[in-house]
Amino acid sequence: MSNLFELDLSWNRLVYLEEGMFDGLASLRKLFLNGNYLNYSLKIPNDIFKPLVSLTYLNVAYNLLFREGYLFYTFPGDLLLPLVRLYKIEVDVRPRFQFFQFAEEYRTLTNLKRLKTGFCVLHHLTNITFTNLLYLEYIEMQTCWIQKFDRGTIPNRNYFRYLDISHNELSDYDHDSLYSLMKELSFFKELRGLKMTNSFPFVYIFKPGYLTFFLKSTKIEKLYVNNNSLVEAIGNNQLFMMPPTLRVCDFSNNRLSKFYFGMPYLSMLNLRNNTLGAYLSSKRYTNSSKTELREIDLSHNLIQDLSFDIFHGHAHAVKINLSHNKLLDVSFDLSHLVSLERLDLSYNNISGITSKIAMDSLHKLSKTSNLTIDLSNNLLKCSCQNLKFLQWMYVNLNLLFNTDQYMCQFVGNGVVHMTNVEKIVKQLEKECSSYTTVIICITTGILLACVILVAGLVYRYR
Repeated sequence: MSNLFELDLSWNRLVYLEEGMFDGLASLRKLFLNGNYLNYSLKIPNDIFKPLVSLTYLNVAYNLLFREGYLFYTFPGDLLLPLVRLYKIEVDVRPRFQFFQFAEEYRTLTNLKRLKTGFCVLHHLTNITFTNLLYLEYIEMQTCWIQKFDRGTIPNRNYFRYLDISHNELSDYDHDSLYSLMKELSFFKELRGLKMTNSFPFVYIFKPGYLTFFLKSTKIEKLYVNNNSLVEAIGNNQLFMMPPTLRVCDFSNNRLSKFYFGMPYLSMLNLRNNTLGAYLSSKRYTNSSKTELREIDLSHNLIQDLSFDIFHGHAHAVKINLSHNKLLDVSFDLSHLVSLERLDLSYNNISGITSKIAMDSLHKLSKTSNLTIDLSNNLLKCSCQNLKFLQWMYVNLNLLFNTDQYMCQFVGNGVVHMTNVEKIVKQLEKECSSYTTVIICITTGILLACVILVAGLVYRYR
């Protein structure tokens, strides 16, 4: 046991920690006590953790339960004093009074950089909440019912790097808690990540200044504003640029009908599951003439068509997801996508690609990159009018992904799996050849009749 590095006692209905239970575990690095019934009203020995001189991670979350008439609050701070190497703690939070403050003993934990909450009821974050956590760099406070976030809440402005405040109820009115949060974060020069998943369910306009002005002074790299109720996030002029350090931006699963920002340095943009179809039919999501975007997700957006120049300046784009939309054709310009490796057009209403320019662009890209195109779960048309596209498919089969799910509908409404594209193309070429001959004969006959009729009229009324 002296060489034990990790001990997991989670979810064991433990009620009490007995003296000496951790003796001989000087090498222990991680200890899991979460999911038990630890009764903090019982006098747990203050030196219970004294043997754990190497402990860097402690999980005592999810011990807040009603049991025997007691409501247990946060883990007693005096028990943490021996843990001088503690780097991360997961702990329950529930205030006894209106305002909550982490215990004074946390001040001695100079190596404690990460905090994550388990059971958490904390409506109001104030400037005393973390006043004893002087060295925190990472905070994860999910599902805490947070409604107010005061300025000056986080004391370690110079080194703070990551905040996850997901599944809370920040507002942008009344107390302006969302504004206060963003204003507060503007002072964190080392901020790298901000996660606000389902953080403000009743805010509908995401003010462009939050990105352009408040986060510009930070070093933010990843921003998650997904699963909220936003309907608009738009900066209408060249001033509204995403922070130059930002690489990942996620606004998925909102109700966005408008989205527009400068993003010359962004690498990944996730706009999945919004309602941007009408907007993107005539407009772009960025005003940047050149961008470093590598991945763009526009799936589930009710898109019927896209503006011709939507992907102009996207020379670094590797993956574009347009699946689960209502696209009828590929009418947007693909010529700028010189690095494209994956184009997902699955689950649309595409019957074929009518633009020869689009087909030529895709064929050209296949020569310079490892391009794959997913057209699965579209009902393609097996008709003479679509023959050129089907011939293109046959020549470029190496480009196509998930071909076992391709379906094709003939003129008589018969639907077949396109497991043998060559056979289908040859069958149509034969049918369309005779069809073309008939058309030529009929057209020639009609023209000849018209000539005779005109000649007769000219002679009659000469």
